[in-house]
Amino acid sequence: MEINSYLFVYCYMFNMIPRTYQDLDNSCTENNHCVLPCHCTTSCNNGLCSGSGQCQSRWFGPRCQYNDLAKANDATVVLPQRNASINLHDNNDDTCEYNVSDVTVTWQTNYPLTWIRLITNKLDYFPNVRIRYKTNVSDTDFTSCKQQKLQLATDSTFDVWCQDKVNVMALKIEGKFASLCSLYISGGRNFAYGQKAVLLSNYEENEKVYNLSEAVDGDIDRFRFKRGTNLSITLSQPVVMTRVLLYHHVVLFNEWPGLLSLELFNKSDSPWFRYSTHTMEDGTIRTYVILTPATTQTGRVSIKANHPSILFPLTEVEAYGECPQGYWGLLCVNKCPEVCTSDCHVENGQCTSFCFGYSDPPECLTACSNDQWGVNCLQTCPKKCLHSSCDSYSGHCDQGCLGHSNPPVCDLECIKGAYGKNCSSTCSSKCINSECDHVTGFCLKCPDGYKGNNCEIKKFIMEMNSFGIGFAVCCGIVALVVLALTLSKTVLVQWRPRPKFISVYDETKIQEEKCHRYEQITKTVQPNEEVNDGYETSVFTMSQLKDNSHDLTDSPSEYEYINVR
Repeated sequence: MEINSYLFVYCYMFNMIPRTYQDLDNSCTENNHCVLPCHCTTSCNNGLCSGSGQCQSRWFGPRCQYNDLAKANDATVVLPQRNASINLHDNNDDTCEYNVSDVTVTWQTNYPLTWIRLITNKLDYFPNVRIRYKTNVSDTDFTSCKQQKLQLATDSTFDVWCQDKVNVMALKIEGKFASLCSLYISGGRNFAYGQKAVLLSNYEENEKVYNLSEAVDGDIDRFRFKRGTNLSITLSQPVVMTRVLLYHHVVLFNEWPGLLSLELFNKSDSPWFRYSTHTMEDGTIRTYVILTPATTQTGRVSIKANHPSILFPLTEVEAYGECPQGYWGLLCVNKCPEVCTSDCHVENGQCTSFCFGYSDPPECLTACSNDQWGVNCLQTCPKKCLHSSCDSYSGHCDQGCLGHSNPPVCDLECIKGAYGKNCSSTCSSKCINSECDHVTGFCLKCPDGYKGNNCEIKKFIMEMNSFGIGFAVCCGIVALVVLALTLSKTVLVQWRPRPKFISVYDETKIQEEKCHRYEQITKTVQPNEEVNDGYETSVFTMSQLKDNSHDLTDSPSEYEYINVR
């Protein structure tokens, strides 16, 4: 069965991971190996460094179990405009670099990129970290990680994952750090250590199975050679494997006449990856590294040799990788909580509380709107971005600059005379010195006699000569006269006499007196004989009027009554 896969193979003329440390925990014995090796500068107690011990160089993380690629022999760590970056990889989290904007790491060979750990002593705000990489050192530009997530381990430690599943030769970590004390790049943990290892042999008539625990005991110099063709290592839990390291005996390996092949089996024990290679001619090379694609969970590792007549040459096998999605812990046996079944922190199982370019942790499925970016989309795109639109990860302007000339960074303001999108527009010639606002294009100053955003409106200006002065004085006098007349009219209206007010009672009494007088007149002029009609009743002689005039003297006339009302 032939399986095609993408991989890299590299050989080293040195031990990639030196065994100068104590390999076994204090509680372990020769016949009862611990699940985890000890990588402390002092002894280990249940996997923890005793006393003032700390992780050995090239190891970090929980129980010092993660291999640090930032301290690989061929790694170079560079801080811009600084002579050294020793504080970032001195295994001391208390020594720091300050005001760091980015860090670049390069290697001479390819390594799998999974996640990095950053430690700071000033986590006043959460920096917007961005991972970029090169798969080949000759690449012109860095590629931004497309699937990035952020996890907070402690109040000063956060992990940044890149899930693009790539092997890289250069890595750039961008962000504004008030302080950066340590940088670790995970090379995974060795899942082959202490697992079940057997050597199958068909050299003799009856096939034999040898227990070959020395091949996974963490010591490349301790071995027990047997004749065999297939070394099989069964893992206690399927993991996502990223690289396999094969250590061999120099003399025996050079005598190997045939092929050596590596096979990986999934959790159903079906092969999913195979790679074969000829033996190496250089006897000084002790480590053979095979980078495997991190696409399928591996439950078993098999190394086959096609020549059974001599001793099996390998002294140690290491298989590095990460927990599969949905599991956490050093043994990858703990399941993530129900609220984040597919994604939790590998060390403590906590749900992801931060998303890069997404707003809904822990799922991180809802992308930021065009005008937002960063962790949980909490940052607003800069005003210097056209339409206030920016990349949801980096905050860089993705549709061009507004008032600036160098997209996508947009940190160079337009020169004099230019404005607008990427400074491609020219200020109005009517502006003084052709100077205008670098964003709107409005003139900063207009020539005398002009106004408006673009100095397009001509002002009306009266020349202040003798005529102008006289005209202004006359206008002032006329205005004063009009004002005086208006005030006089107002005063006269306010002081005009008003009619006398008569109460309702007085008016009623006047009406009664009038009626009484009228009765008297009627009785006086009415004859004793019967009156035929109203007209005759109302006729009387002038002499009668004169005789009765004294009765009307005191009563007000109709005209007077009307005036009173």
